[in-house]
Amino acid sequence: MHPHINDIMQQRTKFRDAAGSVLFALSSVAFGCLLLVLNGGVIAALYYSMAENGPGWMKHHSFAQFALFAGPVLLLVFQWSLIDLVGRSRAEDRRLQQARKRNADVQAIAMVPRPSRRPTASKCKLLRKCPRTRSRPSDAVVFDSTRAKRKQQQT
Repeated sequence: MHPHINDIMQQRTKFRDAAGSVLFALSSVAFGCLLLVLNGGVIAALYYSMAENGPGWMKHHSFAQFALFAGPVLLLVFQWSLIDLVGRSRAEDRRLQQARKRNADVQAIAMVPRPSRRPTASKCKLLRKCPRTRSRPSDAVVFDSTRAKRKQQQT
């Protein structure tokens, strides 16, 4: 038997979601590695230019090792936080624009005149209140106004 078409579509959607997630993770890792390589070069260039004319403690081998290891990693953390900050602000701007558009659409809809909701003559019998129960009759029972008028004339 062939599986139902909705089951096939759900399986494809799950696969696309999983594949998209894996692709996003791999691209994030590749981008992070690229930034680490570039940051290593930038930190090495800065360190060696500063250590050449800097104080004596900067020329120690242990400090150089620490600076060349921790510098690119700290710079990478700073870069990712900036990327996250910019991404959040852009997403917030998009949400605000969408909210403004929705509000403008709602205001435009509110300005459209609506048709009158007055009942037609055939519905008036159903909308009148029953003199005995003081409630509206159900759709099955139609209020007969002539019977009520006769009772009023008799009293």
